[in-house]
Amino acid sequence: MTDGRIAVGDAAFGRNDPSVLFAAMDPAVSWNEAEGSPLADRNPYVGPQAVGEGVMARLLAVLDNFTVAPNTFIDGG
Repeated sequence: MTDGRIAVGDAAFGRNDPSVLFAAMDPAVSWNEAEGSPLADRNPYVGPQAVGEGVMARLLAVLDNFTVAPNTFIDGG
């Protein structure tokens, strides 16, 4: 994320707006939850929508006051 996108992403996280995260994901992202985790039942989650619905939404449904507060952004792989 460059050219101000880090600041936009950080501000979105501050508003608990995950749309920036999902928009930045590769359409073919493959996300795996840790073996033994209750969320591993649908591994792999392929695509941003699957990550949003299968991981993030499920976390929000069971955890009160769940937030994400990144402190490091890495530009590149």
